[in-house]
Amino acid sequence: MTVTVGDIGEFGLIGRIAKEAFTVPGEALGFQDDAALWRQGDGWLIATTDALVEDVDFRLNTFSWEDIGWKALASNLSDIAAMGGVPRGAFVTLCLPAGIEASDVTAFYKGMAPLAREAQTPILGGDLSSSKQIVVSITVLGEVESRERVLQRVTARVGDQIAVTGVLGSAAAGLVLLEEGQNENEDHAARYISAQRRPIPRLREGRTLLEAGVRCGMDISDGLVADLQKLCAASGVKAEVLLESIPTDPDLPLVFGDAFRLHAMSGGEDFELLFVAPPETMQRAQDHLQDNALEQVTVIGTIVAGQGGAITVRDERGNIVPLSHQGFDHFGAIGTPLADA
Repeated sequence: MTVTVGDIGEFGLIGRIAKEAFTVPGEALGFQDDAALWRQGDGWLIATTDALVEDVDFRLNTFSWEDIGWKALASNLSDIAAMGGVPRGAFVTLCLPAGIEASDVTAFYKGMAPLAREAQTPILGGDLSSSKQIVVSITVLGEVESRERVLQRVTARVGDQIAVTGVLGSAAAGLVLLEEGQNENEDHAARYISAQRRPIPRLREGRTLLEAGVRCGMDISDGLVADLQKLCAASGVKAEVLLESIPTDPDLPLVFGDAFRLHAMSGGEDFELLFVAPPETMQRAQDHLQDNALEQVTVIGTIVAGQGGAITVRDERGNIVPLSHQGFDHFGAIGTPLADA
């Protein structure tokens, strides 16, 4: 029987690739985390690459070229933040139809430049190629202090608390508003559309979590449920999440109605940090972030024993909440089943 990438999905495909790819145990880490690590002399380097594709990740009728530049770099910097790394430089590959105006390309880099300066991540080079549609691929290189001082997905333990930075669901709401052709005249619409077009990578938050002793985390790009599944699967544990604890913008019901928290859990591209830690470490992380005036942290659940990758979501009465949508997969696969109990 033929198995397609649509059958196994993005992360099933990554698992197959990882079995065939060449790696050096003890000298490099890749595939299972947001970015790759490898030893370079006495230190450890970090790298990530991510692509944005026209009509998959953005549309030219809802994104400016400046927006595309910002978001392309932000999504890569978020992968560095997800491991507590420090970015040092970026390479940009642009695949473009020949009819694209040259001023659009310069606008793309103008949109990227403010974020690059803020993150102290110079654009070091890249490549140009022709294509039938716009494809942006960025690679960001950085460093971490040591192999042990990094956020990974494999270090969650039973009894750890689960937390997220910031609020969830705003980027998903922004996408809905853009697809519906709504404008940004109202404050909440402007916030949500900005969250979709120009997300903020949590670089300082990632490093602060490391300083507080957190060692397990990732970013939220495909949605809380989908990404928490990946973390739990990597660590061989299960998660219990309380629906009412999910932090959201107060106006989110204006877009999603009474089911706003369910949409916040499955909507992607928030680029907030998802992390787990023992209660005492979690409290220290909350204190450190607050002391540095960084994003708030909300504890949303607990790591428990059970099927690796399974998630149970409960309401305030303890009843299990069914989820019809778990998050984004590039090839449309459903992913790991949610736990029934």
